[in-house]
Amino acid sequence: MSVNKKILGLVLAIVASSMLTAIPVNADCNNFGPTSLEILKTIECKSVCGDWVTISGWIYIKNDPNYDAKILHIMDYVEAKYKNNPWTTLNTETISGPYIVVQEGATYKVWYSITFEKDDMYTAYRNVARVHLENHPTGDKWYTYRLSFNIPM
Repeated sequence: MSVNKKILGLVLAIVASSMLTAIPVNADCNNFGPTSLEILKTIECKSVCGDWVTISGWIYIKNDPNYDAKILHIMDYVEAKYKNNPWTTLNTETISGPYIVVQEGATYKVWYSITFEKDDMYTAYRNVARVHLENHPTGDKWYTYRLSFNIPM
C-alpha cells in the first residue's frame, strides 16, 4: 500500500505541476508593450461666420495588431502660412485624454471641432492631428498627421 501511495503522490504532483504550467504567462489584460499607430483624419465640415472659421471631422487611430496602445493625449491644431514662410499655429485644442487605451489591432475614432480666425494674408491652411503615445519602445512618442484645406468664401 505504501508503494501505491507513493505512485499516487507522484501522479498528483505531476498533475498539479501540469496544471500550474497551463496558466498563460501573460494572463493580464493590460499588454502595454511596444506599439505603433497609423493616423488618418477627415474634414467633414467647414463653416465661416464673419472672420471665424470652424472645421470639424474625424481623427482615426489604427493601432498595432500586437499590443494595446496607451494614449496620453490627442491634440488638434490649425496652422497657416504665407507663401514660403514657416507655418504659424492659429489654434490648438485638446481633443481627448489622458489615458485612452486602444486595444491591439483596433481602430479608435474621435470627433474634433476647432475654430480659428481667418486672415487674408495667409495663402495655405492645414489641420494637424497629434497623438501622444506613452508605450512606444523608444519612450513617449508623438504621431502626427497633416491635412491641407481651403477656406470657403
